[in-house]
Amino acid sequence: MKSSILIKLFSFIAVAASIYASPISKKHHHKEKITLAVDSNVNFYHDLDLDVYYQKSNLKKLEKKPVVIYIYGGGCENGYITVIPNYHIHPNATNIDTMVDDVHHAIQWTYKNIHKYGGDKKKMTLSGHSAGSHLAALTLVKSSIGMKNLGKPLKKLPTFKDVLLLNGLYVVGDIEKGIELFSSIGMMNYVEAFKDLFLNKTNYNPQDILAERKNKSIKSFGTIHITLLECTKDTDAKPGSAKLMIDQIERTVKKISTSTYLFDGNHNAVNHGIRDGDEEARKVYMELLTKYNKP
Repeated sequence: MKSSILIKLFSFIAVAASIYASPISKKHHHKEKITLAVDSNVNFYHDLDLDVYYQKSNLKKLEKKPVVIYIYGGGCENGYITVIPNYHIHPNATNIDTMVDDVHHAIQWTYKNIHKYGGDKKKMTLSGHSAGSHLAALTLVKSSIGMKNLGKPLKKLPTFKDVLLLNGLYVVGDIEKGIELFSSIGMMNYVEAFKDLFLNKTNYNPQDILAERKNKSIKSFGTIHITLLECTKDTDAKPGSAKLMIDQIERTVKKISTSTYLFDGNHNAVNHGIRDGDEEARKVYMELLTKYNKP
């Protein structure tokens, strides 16, 4: 179940999109009334659902809107259709492959169905924060090389216009030390999650998977452009980690545009900033979003 905080965050981004995507002309002071709508709990795979935030008034128009698929950590008014999928989390999922499978199906569902909400399937952005960024990146990597997931090669996905990932951990790190640390401070839910998801498991770090590939061996990464954002005071996904991931993408993928962005703040500075009304956080996210996938 998506939290009320998450819903508030993306409703806020939906409204904010118009500020950066469609500046008010001095000659036109009256804008068409916009009706924002949400189609909640839409089943897309097994017991999973997603929410679609869209513009009702756009459904009867010929012009299709670009789309954002956000993996937890938008846009709607004159800007973007937003899709927020659920996926199985620990303890309902005891391996990363299940989560990748969920995200993969959410993307496929969006590509096949987003036209019903006025969305343009050829103008999709995949975005996420923190663990969501890790999961989105892992899904892209595994699908782009056809790596086995749940025992079957993961099929290639439709090509995104852009991928925008915030504060991602692309290498999880020393699992045993992590378990020891969480155990010492009594965070037993994290201990169990690390044991089930990572201990004695392989192929869960997107950066490490790419490191084993030959130069320019990947025809397509599933996106035209990718931006990795990190924050100056982030102690979880430390500054500099984004460049290491970008280096591997540029080395292994034949043709792709890449960029990184450094934002002043901690691990949650952008996504919590948007939620809490931080104008700079909102502006940066929307500028990065519209730069490579314009409304």
